[in-house]
Amino acid sequence: MKYRNVKTGMIIESSSKIAGDNWEEVGVAKSVTTTVKMEETVSQMEIVQKESDKPSSGKEFDAITVKEIKQELDAFGIKYDKNAKKQVLFDLMMQGK
Repeated sequence: MKYRNVKTGMIIESSSKIAGDNWEEVGVAKSVTTTVKMEETVSQMEIVQKESDKPSSGKEFDAITVKEIKQELDAFGIKYDKNAKKQVLFDLMMQGK
């Protein structure tokens, strides 16, 4: 079974049932109100989740500037922390593509 943390958006797979207010089974229908609230929250929480990830390496990451990444995020309509590090912004941008 797959579960999603409604605060962070992180998805995990477990053979055991996961209980708690912050976890929901992936694929289970949700109310429209919850969906809207989650979409607003996930963008903010993804920043916290990604800060612990290792930096990307590669030509794409090295070639793009923070300013360019922010322009892309704005074009996608993705919310982000204006003070976030390049890696966090880059990861958000790549998820939006």
